[in-house]
Amino acid sequence: VTAGGTAYPLTVADGTLYLGANHFVKKMTMYENLLVVDEEALVEYDTDGNATYFLHSDYHDVDADENGQVEDDSVLNNFYDEMFEGEMIVFTKVQ
Repeated sequence: VTAGGTAYPLTVADGTLYLGANHFVKKMTMYENLLVVDEEALVEYDTDGNATYFLHSDYHDVDADENGQVEDDSVLNNFYDEMFEGEMIVFTKVQ
């Protein structure tokens, strides 16, 4: 797993692992003994800077259109809030 650097630490809340970066948040969970994307919200920008928002899951239906598109950034912002409210995972350098 990876995240977008120190501004987006790996966090855990309610058994969910959160991974984030500038344009996405992934909520990871275990499903049938595999680590899967429970839900991922992301934004993509076109050459004019217009945003398109998406939501998807590796294993269940989400409230998005057939292309995974959602109307606005509300889900993405909610996921960022959840991620930053979670417990940060701290790593210790092994020498």
